[in-house]
Amino acid sequence: MALISTRQHYGGNITLMLANDDEWNQEMLKDINTIGLAVDIQWFNLLYARKKTKSAIKPYLFSISPYDRTIMFDGDILVRKPFDKLFDELDKNGFLVTRFSAWKTNGRTMTKRINRMSEFISKEDLLKALDHNPAINIGVMGYKKGTGDQILKEWGEITQKMSGKFIADEIAVHGVCFKYPCSIVSSLYNYSCKLERAPLEDAVIIHYHGNKHARGERETVKIWWQEAKNLDKDIFEKWIQYDRYALKNRGYIRTL
Repeated sequence: MALISTRQHYGGNITLMLANDDEWNQEMLKDINTIGLAVDIQWFNLLYARKKTKSAIKPYLFSISPYDRTIMFDGDILVRKPFDKLFDELDKNGFLVTRFSAWKTNGRTMTKRINRMSEFISKEDLLKALDHNPAINIGVMGYKKGTGDQILKEWGEITQKMSGKFIADEIAVHGVCFKYPCSIVSSLYNYSCKLERAPLEDAVIIHYHGNKHARGERETVKIWWQEAKNLDKDIFEKWIQYDRYALKNRGYIRTL
């Protein structure tokens, strides 16, 4: 659904990055061809992801991107409106991240997370990260070759040092995006399915982080299921089997 909704609102090149020795990615490729989505495929070595853990893979994926400018989405997003503004914002500094709802880096949860970097970055950089900044979620972010190289390099280094820790890459980005010039854009471009306070009608991209897309009676949940109804029925039936939360709530689709 991330790919389908992205293509509905974006006419440029789209590349799907898939681990090359994951059998389910081979199945996904078949389904993409069945649907007829105009996307390119870039395979990467899953052994790298296993060695470094999945929470440390994202800087590496940026480094192998085929584009000079890359806007990267997690697979659990739903695009609701055109997002071309992200490229304009990326051009300003070469690196782009999105706010996480109204959270701040000096809040209780974020302070605890960011302090996990204390042994890997300088005290000065740690204090910058904790200085009442907007918290960041990296479900939507961007990198431009050349101007964003230094921040990508340092982010990758911190991430690798933290490899194995919970959401290592997301924590690590807080160590660089307040140290260097970085475009920090509205959470409307990475709208939390559960925690966002802004009006839902303003959301450009909804992020269904934490498998929360199939739970409860929230409006974001209803939107996800409404979009799911438009999928090829055979593909939907196959893939819902691998999402235990969606499987529990599959009856909900019939109520819409």
